[in-house]
Amino acid sequence: RASPRGGGGGVEALSDKLLREGQKGVEYFDQGRFHEALSVFKGMEKEAPGDFEVLLNIALCMENLQDLAGASRYYHKSLAVSPNSATAWGALGALHSRKGDGDEAVMAYSKAIAIHPLNAELFYNRGNAE
Repeated sequence: RASPRGGGGGVEALSDKLLREGQKGVEYFDQGRFHEALSVFKGMEKEAPGDFEVLLNIALCMENLQDLAGASRYYHKSLAVSPNSATAWGALGALHSRKGDGDEAVMAYSKAIAIHPLNAELFYNRGNAE
């Protein structure tokens, strides 16, 4: 399962202030305080709308808050910024699997495997999604 990182994975470099905010968001996430983490990451998105990790963190928070449509939207936003992220493709596969969208899950896991072919967990998850 993917877990958030503080940010700084996008086109623009994040300021020290935003990196500290990201760490606070990760701490909230790790404590299960998903609403607070989401609030932090959404604030960061305003300052760094193209940051892959910020977008992925928003998706992870939304998924944990049961906003599956929102999570899907943000997984796709993160992939638009970083299409070669096995982490994001794997997380999207897990989301589709959770929603019962087996074909979409297999497609997402297959993309993740193409990027990271030595990750046995991706193969396992794809097999369970079929």
